[in-house]
Amino acid sequence: MTHSDLNNLVIRESCMKATQSDDRGFSLIEVVMTMAIIAIAIAALLAALNTATKLQIETEKEITAKNEARRLMEAMKGYTCDQIVEMYCPSATVGVGGFDEGDDASGMITVDNTDPTLLRLTIRVRWVIGTVGGEKRYRTFEVRRSLSNEDNA
Repeated sequence: MTHSDLNNLVIRESCMKATQSDDRGFSLIEVVMTMAIIAIAIAALLAALNTATKLQIETEKEITAKNEARRLMEAMKGYTCDQIVEMYCPSATVGVGGFDEGDDASGMITVDNTDPTLLRLTIRVRWVIGTVGGEKRYRTFEVRRSLSNEDNA
């Protein structure tokens, strides 16, 4: 084998090595990019979970308020119109249950007896939904019912 044949053989082997891919592992760039994609996906999932949790809590509070307002309205069925006017006219604050202490929940019963044949009841339940600038923000649920004075005398 001549010197020139030996050079050709060395060149051919180095060209073959250069064109062969190295499948022994991942490059650093591939690992970093994969980690970045996974981190973005996890952040998006955590944000969605946080939003879903807040919505669930608000929905539970709204259901509690509706149940309390309906409970108070049902309690009115046990009284005559005269008793309701005597106890709650024009309005009275009542306690509501089912809320956490920090929800600052309250109930209000308002009686409108301006029509002598009709008694209008309004029950409002309100609770804190958050604070903005140090001031509490409330949400309110309201139930209304009209009672005939003749039917409930």
